[in-house]
Amino acid sequence: MHSRSHSPVLAAALLALVAGNLPAQVTFRGFGVNDAYVHGMSADGSIMVGTFITGDKKDTAFRWTSAGGIEEIGGNMDAVLISRDGKTIAGSALDSQGNRNAAIWMGSKNWKSLGGVPGGVPSNASLSEAFGVSADGSVIVGQAKVANTRLHAFRWDARSGMSDLGVLVKDTSSYATEVSANGNAVIGWTEDLTVASHVGDLHGGVVFVDGVARFIHPYGWAGTAYATNDVGSTIVGRYHPRNGSTGGSATTWRWSAWDGRLEDLGAVPLGPGINQGEYSSQPYALSDSGNVVVGVSGALKQVAYIWTPATGMVTVDGFLTAYGVTNHSRWDLRRATYVSPDGKVIIGSGFTPIGVAQSWIVTLP
Repeated sequence: MHSRSHSPVLAAALLALVAGNLPAQVTFRGFGVNDAYVHGMSADGSIMVGTFITGDKKDTAFRWTSAGGIEEIGGNMDAVLISRDGKTIAGSALDSQGNRNAAIWMGSKNWKSLGGVPGGVPSNASLSEAFGVSADGSVIVGQAKVANTRLHAFRWDARSGMSDLGVLVKDTSSYATEVSANGNAVIGWTEDLTVASHVGDLHGGVVFVDGVARFIHPYGWAGTAYATNDVGSTIVGRYHPRNGSTGGSATTWRWSAWDGRLEDLGAVPLGPGINQGEYSSQPYALSDSGNVVVGVSGALKQVAYIWTPATGMVTVDGFLTAYGVTNHSRWDLRRATYVSPDGKVIIGSGFTPIGVAQSWIVTLP
């Protein structure tokens, strides 16, 4: 079970939070289904999707509705996605050869395979996998296997099918992690040898616009880009473990089109006696305003975090406590992986008071 002590810096941030004009009620609840993690939700909150994480159902998807509860929908995937309008569910499913393919759910346990990019070659039992979907479900992005076990970012739409977004340097790899709600900005990473020469990591965070990749930071200091807001004007990702601005730690960055600045959001402050290597963080999602970022902080000891301009980066545990919420106190909140477009709903994963894996849901008024 994680420690509930807070550093002086964190305590000061929470005090500032409480001193402001806070909404009257914040709620915390478990998802209620063990060994199943929620990955996403429709914008109106009526549908959630996720995957089972153990047993015979491991890596298969589920769909939950407020009217009917949970339904197993099949597939084979690490991530399942839902469009904001709730009409499209995307993930991956096995083809007749046993290879994973990016796919769209067609009802029951049936999935429509999207195949691979032109000239794609399966490797490690995978041809393609989906990791992002636009608000109306018209655009799906992810990674596809090509020759020599390389990965290439892809963009799919009904008219053009699978499009290979390519790489910046021949015979390297790229990867699409997310697409903006409007379908215009695809984000992720691409390899570049000049980046590796000074940060020790091949991954440079990029935006693919009209099929062309550009680095988010001109020197490649921005590692993988993980999430974007609805129009691609704010993007969050994770620095390389060896960039000069963070003293060797891999922390969350936030980029804004308004000023083009790459801002280091840091990590959850460490208490006394904590290994400095634990000062690390990774984002998973952000709100449309760009002012609510959620993710995970720490390495061996992971805690779910929330970042806002007012609070800085704090644990979800501490954030809830500051609002007077107590029913989360014996939970182990490991990761925050989803935030709603308006920043009012946060979903994450962790362990219940009896140590069972389960998702949790925080709502703000």
